[in-house]
Amino acid sequence: MAYYSIGEVAERCGINPVTLRAWQRRYGLL
Repeated sequence: MAYYSIGEVAERCGINPVTLRAWQRRYGLL
């Protein structure tokens, strides 16, 4: 599985990077 930076994932998915970071902390994603 390839790893991407938060910014790259956010850009690909159309999600705010801040939201992704919150999910990462909350749910242990990425």
